[in-house]
Amino acid sequence: NPFDDQPQLSRLQTNQSNAHSLKNPFNEGKRGSSQSTHQPEVDDDRYDYVSELLYIHDKLMIVDDRIVLMGSANINDRSQLGNRDSEIAMLVEDTEMVPSYMNGEEFQASKFAHTLRMQLWKEHLGLLNFEDWSQLLQEEEHQPRSDHLNMPQPKHAYPSLTRSTNNAQDIKSIEADEPVKMLDKASRTFSFYDTFHKHRHTKREDAAALDPLSDRFYHHIWLKRATTNTRIYRKLFHCVPDDTIHTYEQHRKFIPDPALVKSNHVADPNWSEKEIVDQLNEIQGHLVVFPKDYLKDENLLQGTLIDTVTPLIIFT
Repeated sequence: NPFDDQPQLSRLQTNQSNAHSLKNPFNEGKRGSSQSTHQPEVDDDRYDYVSELLYIHDKLMIVDDRIVLMGSANINDRSQLGNRDSEIAMLVEDTEMVPSYMNGEEFQASKFAHTLRMQLWKEHLGLLNFEDWSQLLQEEEHQPRSDHLNMPQPKHAYPSLTRSTNNAQDIKSIEADEPVKMLDKASRTFSFYDTFHKHRHTKREDAAALDPLSDRFYHHIWLKRATTNTRIYRKLFHCVPDDTIHTYEQHRKFIPDPALVKSNHVADPNWSEKEIVDQLNEIQGHLVVFPKDYLKDENLLQGTLIDTVTPLIIFT
């Protein structure tokens, strides 16, 4: 994909997306002093919010909550030399089974595969601190389908959105935090399924809510989350690729004027900091929608080589 190297946030495939906005912690000095001369000086942080693409090159497959394949063992010129292990992968099968759900029915899953998937999905969906799974199941039974997923988040879920008065101290605090701070409590303490627990959990409401083969989960949780996040990033940052852009001309109009807006910053310089933060507070998790309709009306396979060269505007 020639657009993967865009410095702006791309619409990655939903299960690989890592969409998260940060207030630039390195903006020092007078507000607005580092901005374009076309931007007025303001006494807030509206020009400090940026988007970025993190390309996480992980390889992981979880099969039926039973088998985990992690790593990348390619057959190529390096791996066929016979004198080194350049391509390594690991296959994990667990004989300890735990209760779960698959396609709406009770299912015995492998402990390692199931707990790994649950941890990753909760992270992708912004549900690491979510606890009221029974209420979520009841609400989704009765709510009509919509693009917005209403899940209250703890006030500390997005500490980076609070205005900072001491960037240097913020950096020191983040560096001092424990590496697993963002992991949920279950993954940092004894396993939820440890056999020495006195009480075995026979009903898993979180597993039922995150049933991978459930239409209810896909439409009411997974797709809602991706759609909501995509809409907000589109509105704030005009990220590309984007499904609303079907031609090169639409791409040119969609990208903010570089004379008015710095690369990767909020597209509308007239937005106030409060408006920006209110929008960012609606983002949960990392999921966004894959842009399958981007440039769909352009013929990208012309008859001659010169016609296949993508315009420079796409890469700048």
